[in-house]
Amino acid sequence: MKQPITVCSSVNTRNLLKPLWRRRGVFSFPGVAEIRGHPLSFENNDLPSILRIEQESFDHDAWSREVFLEYACAVSDLFLVARVAGRIAGYSIACLARHGAEIASLAVRPRYRQEGVATVLLKTTIRRVRRSGAQAVWLMVRRQNDEAIRLYRKLGFVHTGTVPNYYDDDASGWRMGIGLGDKRRPSRPRRVSSA
Repeated sequence: MKQPITVCSSVNTRNLLKPLWRRRGVFSFPGVAEIRGHPLSFENNDLPSILRIEQESFDHDAWSREVFLEYACAVSDLFLVARVAGRIAGYSIACLARHGAEIASLAVRPRYRQEGVATVLLKTTIRRVRRSGAQAVWLMVRRQNDEAIRLYRKLGFVHTGTVPNYYDDDASGWRMGIGLGDKRRPSRPRRVSSA
């Protein structure tokens, strides 16, 4: 069972927060959706829509309201919300660590998948993380999630390791990462040991 984080205070906790490991399912694949403006940071009134997206995307693995509120407090500038035609279409959450950032969660409402929402969220996250001085971005993805893996590869992520039995149903997770050293051409992140 996932444990909600308990870090939330007036102290800037972005660099101290350890992201929750996340069981993730389907992600969107880039397409043609027009997303007006850039994804914005999370606001409390976004929560009901985000909880619906979470339930639609992850069913019994969905995070609770409290987990989202903790992330909103701890990493507000990396908790992004995308809108299409004024409606919340998806969200992403990233957490800064010592040398980079982890995409802790990414979900897109089913009707907006394969329309570029996840691409915009990821590109915006990477841009913000790069501006913070981080050297890399990493994430976990189910090995069987071919659409997500194609999207991540298209954006420059590479497979850096496999974690057997990572998910509650004992499915393996792929660790993927992208180096942020050069804005024009991302460097390959260090390879982690794989089992």
